[in-house]
Amino acid sequence: MIYLIIPAYEPDEKLIRLLQSLASEKDLYPIVVNDGSSREALPIFHQAADYAEILTHPVNRGKGAALKTAFSHIQTLERSGFVVTADADGQHTREDILRVARICQSHPEAFVTGVREFKGKVPLKSRVGNTLTRHVFYLVTGTKLSDTQCGLRGFPVSMLSFLKAIPGNRYEYEMNMLLEVIGTYPLETAPIETIYIEDNRSSHFHPIKDAFRIYREILKFCASSLISFLIDYLAYTFLLLVLSPIASTAAALMGANITARCISGYANYKMNRHLVFRDTSGRNTLGKYILLAVGILAFNSFLLLAFHQLGFENLYLLKLLVEVLCFSVSWLVQKHYIFSKKERKRRNLSMHLKKLLKKPVLFAVIGAVTILSMNSYALLKTFKIAQVSAYVGESGSSASQGSTTDNSSSSGQDTSSAVVSDTAYSDENIQISLETLTTNDTTVYVADIQVSSPEYLKTALAQNAFGRNVTATTSTIASENNAILAINGDYYGANDSGYVIRNGELLRNTVRSGDTTEDLAIYEDGSFQIIDEAEVSAEKLVSDGVVNLLAFGPALIEDGEISVSPSDEVGKAMSENPRTAIGIIDETHYIIVVSDGRTSESAGLSLYQLAQVMESYQVQTAYNLDGGGSSTLYFNGEVINKPTTNGNSIQERKVSDIVYIGY
Repeated sequence: MIYLIIPAYEPDEKLIRLLQSLASEKDLYPIVVNDGSSREALPIFHQAADYAEILTHPVNRGKGAALKTAFSHIQTLERSGFVVTADADGQHTREDILRVARICQSHPEAFVTGVREFKGKVPLKSRVGNTLTRHVFYLVTGTKLSDTQCGLRGFPVSMLSFLKAIPGNRYEYEMNMLLEVIGTYPLETAPIETIYIEDNRSSHFHPIKDAFRIYREILKFCASSLISFLIDYLAYTFLLLVLSPIASTAAALMGANITARCISGYANYKMNRHLVFRDTSGRNTLGKYILLAVGILAFNSFLLLAFHQLGFENLYLLKLLVEVLCFSVSWLVQKHYIFSKKERKRRNLSMHLKKLLKKPVLFAVIGAVTILSMNSYALLKTFKIAQVSAYVGESGSSASQGSTTDNSSSSGQDTSSAVVSDTAYSDENIQISLETLTTNDTTVYVADIQVSSPEYLKTALAQNAFGRNVTATTSTIASENNAILAINGDYYGANDSGYVIRNGELLRNTVRSGDTTEDLAIYEDGSFQIIDEAEVSAEKLVSDGVVNLLAFGPALIEDGEISVSPSDEVGKAMSENPRTAIGIIDETHYIIVVSDGRTSESAGLSLYQLAQVMESYQVQTAYNLDGGGSSTLYFNGEVINKPTTNGNSIQERKVSDIVYIGY
């Protein structure tokens, strides 16, 4: 048996003509629901009673309520057969109704919906309404459906209990029906004729009020997400203000962020469960929600990295696009899995298992994405993600890290009387001369520096903060610290071990891993010494007067003699490359060498060739710093050398720290 349900509010002769056209169909049982129509419409219903069973609402309750009334009535008649719903305004023809019925019979477990082609003369409100709803429907469900507003639908009688439980009593019910069916039952479509009589003036659809009802569930989810964001940000701000005076910057940052996310996440869970999805089953869904939150965070991070690596440069727009996608994923998972009804859940699981078992390639894709996500995160953690840290103070306790540059003794120095040229700087305390030479097919820049006091040899950290991958270009750090001359430092932030001492502060005290543990210790009196981390503690070095410790290596010259061989390849320093090195002639006389490399004009220097340049200036101790793309020489507001990043492009690489001359 095919039950044809026609909800009717203030119908006209078109309803009678439709029923008359179907009168010869013996397997069709029409049911017309009078949804509180006026007395003027009663003659139409009297005529309709000759062709259909009439059910009546004493007052208008809405199309969704009319359908549910008919569903309940059919369930009292029998438990088998199929149901087709159609409109009373003449939009659905006899042929289309029978087509939907046939598809139901050939797909007995499916939900069938008619689809129209919106071409030719279509009323503007219908065209705009369907286009908007179609795109929102795809965004929310991931299912492309060309017509989401068609009232001609079909399904088995066995589906009625499920459909009756779907919320909504007016036009929104048909949209809610589609949203609930997707992922629960198979969906089939039936192409039907597009008919609008008198520009659809007989339709009782209110474009604002009923549109709000249709999108209400989606809008509630948006509101829940917005409220959760505000809770997260306000809690984060409050906690940061409370924690900052009593904890290190890093501890306050992490504590505020994690606690705020837990608070907002729990609030979001409660709102979605009770207000958006109205889950009253009493099942434990919090654990699943937490897994979803963690998964969304990982998915979000992976997409940001992937699209950025593919060349998407606008990070603000990228973040917005990724958040919209993650919003849709979150909606689908919460709706269809976390807060789904038990019957729906069983069908979801059965349907998706069958699909997955037929698509082994999908497992390979999921596995590949998972592995790529993990590797991408590992690469980000190593090279990109800034991790501002607490540092180890002299007593070994945690302390907060602000600016590492101590300018208190001479920050007020007037440099307006200095004599400055492209290759020289001179004032009463600092004299610098630059020369450029060519050796081993490489351009080399040498800075000869004499100071009246060792205090003018300084170090500074990127963003004035200590941590993994907290970076800025050498020129940026130099400019922020009013450096006269600066070079890149040891890029401590690329590693998670190795001593870090800057301007007398002990920032990290873990022994460096790798082939060499040789560091350059710079003492308060200006002297240089090569030390071995494996043989002395960082705390002992600070107590002995070390104000700056650079950990890259190897040592190039010790006691005036070259300490590397022509074949040396140590750690990160291999073959011919751009180089940066610092050496000392005496406590107030330094030599800095920076070479180009990796370009058609300059091949670069080996460690031994770099040591030879230092030796020619009669330095007593010289040490190799981070090279390659990091090698940068900054003087009087300009980058002097040709730093290479991303192949042969002349571009500064961001680094963790600098060594500089200045006040």
